Amino acid sequence: MPDEAGAIAMGKSMLTVFYETIDLSGYAVVEVELPLSARLYTDDGLPTEFMLVGILDLLLMDENSEAVVVDNKTAAQTMSQKAADENLQMSAYAYLLAANKYVFPLAPVKCRFDVLRKLKTPKLEIVQTVRTAQDRKRFAKIANAVLEGIDAGIYMPQPNWMCSDCAYSDACRAW
Repeated sequence: MPDEAGAIAMGKSMLTVFYETIDLSGYAVVEVELPLSARLYTDDGLPTEFMLVGILDLLLMDENSEAVVVDNKTAAQTMSQKAADENLQMSAYAYLLAANKYVFPLAPVKCRFDVLRKLKTPKLEIVQTVRTAQDRKRFAKIANAVLEGIDAGIYMPQPNWMCSDCAYSDACRAW
């Protein structure tokens, strides 16, 4: 773990690289920090009592007048294409965009991760992916299954990088 001065120096270096590297040529900025919400629907198209709420880092319009959702990340490791393609956060964002009429109901949504790598010499990596209407439907199905599990008192430990900061990590390990 870096000391305070090292963390500040790394942060400044990362911001400098982002500023000098990011290229939005060919894009129009639609919104920054766009808050959206939408009702979750079942697999059968029935409304649930739950609302999905999210804030998109950046929404762009490309030269073909198609929406591109951008999520900014910092990471030590490269984001693989597989990880980007399977990322449920982008599926949730695509769901929100479709529900709020930023894209047509059956249209694919272009997605992009702008990943600032935490390296001795930081660098910006861009990983593109797409979410289809089927991806959005799958996301809703997963979200509804999770909510049903919560209502039923079902808990499945899901160890990951956030465990060190989780107030429930001891209970999770004991489960």
